[in-house]
Amino acid sequence: MFAGMKSAALFLLAVLSLCACRREYAGELKDNEAPETYMLADTIVRFGDNRYESVVEVQWGGDDPDGYIKGYEVSLDGQLWTYTERQDSSFTLSLPGASDTADFRFYVRAIDNMNLADPTPASLVYPVKNSDPEVHFVIPAGNPTRSFPAVKYFWTGSDPDGDASLDHYELVWNDTTVTPIELSPSFSEAGIVADNISGATSPCTVYPGTLTTPHASKLNGMKLDDKNILYIRAVDKVGATSDWIAAPEIFIRKPVSDILLINAQRSSFNRANVQNFYAGKIFQALNKSFDTLQAGPEGATVTDLSPDPITQDRVFSFFKKIFVYSENSEFVLSLMQKTTTRFFQQGGKLLLITEGNDVIEDQPAYLDFAPAAAYSARPANVSLLFNLNDSLYGASPGYPALLNTSQIISGLRPLELAQDNSNYRFEALYKGVITQDSSGNIGIWKGNSVLGARRVRKSDNNTDFILMMVPIYVFENNASMDSWFDRILNTELKF
Repeated sequence: MFAGMKSAALFLLAVLSLCACRREYAGELKDNEAPETYMLADTIVRFGDNRYESVVEVQWGGDDPDGYIKGYEVSLDGQLWTYTERQDSSFTLSLPGASDTADFRFYVRAIDNMNLADPTPASLVYPVKNSDPEVHFVIPAGNPTRSFPAVKYFWTGSDPDGDASLDHYELVWNDTTVTPIELSPSFSEAGIVADNISGATSPCTVYPGTLTTPHASKLNGMKLDDKNILYIRAVDKVGATSDWIAAPEIFIRKPVSDILLINAQRSSFNRANVQNFYAGKIFQALNKSFDTLQAGPEGATVTDLSPDPITQDRVFSFFKKIFVYSENSEFVLSLMQKTTTRFFQQGGKLLLITEGNDVIEDQPAYLDFAPAAAYSARPANVSLLFNLNDSLYGASPGYPALLNTSQIISGLRPLELAQDNSNYRFEALYKGVITQDSSGNIGIWKGNSVLGARRVRKSDNNTDFILMMVPIYVFENNASMDSWFDRILNTELKF
């Protein structure tokens, strides 16, 4: 009896289990339902100037009745879709060419967790109007407030419709009602050089970017010996313009001679006195007018130097002779190395007076254009100087000695001559009686003592570059001073 009851119970359990399994698979599997997409607004009504700018903010959302939304696809044409998991974004809408307004339809469709897309995407029309472009001048630190008639300008432009919407920039001198010159939006700088430096006004050649080839059109209206303002505006592809933007006022100087005196003293100390000394000696030796250019002092907010070497090179090319001095050899030699290419190509002649110091390297790269290949090496802990009453002597007959310096000049750096080449030969011009200080032990320097050298063109046997590593004004009371300037400026360099 017990065994029979046990068998019946097992049978019933088996039947119940079978029934339970059959109920789990009963019915039809329901297909995944597509998600639904919606946007924040159904309709936007804006007319005229009330239309949106080209950058619009869009928001959207979605629901899925049998799962969840994993992301969205957005489109501006209903054909090309981009996936995102965001529910808002900013879009820059580019207007069709020659159109000031347009209606853009934005599409969005939800994607559910089974990768099913909403077959009826939400969409909304955005009425958009063109945005005006913008442009601003970029003013480098120490930008000159006066210049000879070669100048450089930098700017930055943009368009809210996308920078690809910029069509060109327009430049004018002084008067925004005249016909401008047009530059490609790919340029953000331009060099401007006067064609006629003898008149009251001049048309200008424009060099877009860093190009050495000029623009086909001239920029008219530069005023010489007068104040000038350059104006710029940006123009987009539908003809909308920015406001005219004015650059800082600049005084454009007319060169009065072919001689330029450059005051490159980096220190304000005795700057004016040194300039007066050299200017007086130049006028006494030559008896004619010359131009001046202020290239310092260090840290000054105002300088006559151009903001880049290419423009400075163009400025120097207005002249045939340059006299430059500075107590900082690294500054002045680096400056002239980068900015005298055209000057020397046109047969220019340069007198450069400077002085060294104990810490400059023996063979700096800026000497590669000079009549010296290096500074003489010194033993460790040895300083070279001109003591009181030390003297400078010509390395060849006919060069007047400068005796008995009135000041101590420390950091003397004798010159190692460059090797002659096919174009030039290099010669010592002046040597000095140099004092050496070795940890307080004072004596006479027995090494190389060349403190002045010249570069001679082989094509015509003329000197075109003299480098002096001693400040000549320290011999200002010397009886031979006038003879020295006459020899260097008239006989040697033919100023």
